[in-house]
Amino acid sequence: VRPRDWSSDVCSSDLLALHSLDFFPHFYRRSTALVTLLILPVGVYAVNNVRVAGYALAGRIALERTQDLQLAQVRPYLAPGRVLSVNMNLLLRTGRGLEVEPLIYGWLCEAGRVNPGPLLADLDRGAFETVILYDDVTGPPPDEAEIARLPEAQRDAIKRRYTLATHISEPTSLYIYHPEHN
Repeated sequence: VRPRDWSSDVCSSDLLALHSLDFFPHFYRRSTALVTLLILPVGVYAVNNVRVAGYALAGRIALERTQDLQLAQVRPYLAPGRVLSVNMNLLLRTGRGLEVEPLIYGWLCEAGRVNPGPLLADLDRGAFETVILYDDVTGPPPDEAEIARLPEAQRDAIKRRYTLATHISEPTSLYIYHPEHN
């Protein structure tokens, strides 16, 4: 009997370990060798993975429902033009491109690695038909570093040039702004 060539198969290290112990031949022959006791941890491993996968699937379904609900609330306020949003999921679900990723953009501006001028000029001109932020620009910016926010100069431009169209509080707080048309 030629040994099996595992290099052509995609298999996990767990299966390789069981194979190297001759677990499968012993198990299928109903052998009383001690290696067959490994069926217990293998069974626990399989049951646990099914359970974890079930929780992950349930969480993903709940997240999709939440995102659908949020999109339904935001969609009436999305103008047909350019959108600047801290919520990339909304952009992708509406088929829009990402103009600026505010979290990374804010960090790079604060570090002096990105010129904030072009975005500031666009905001001053009202070039974005919709701006979606996690916080109200009339209040202080969020203190948490992981919350996407624009630099203070851009927030000031939104204060000057845009009006609050709506605040959606659930499931995630979003402030939607439209430009003032003079």
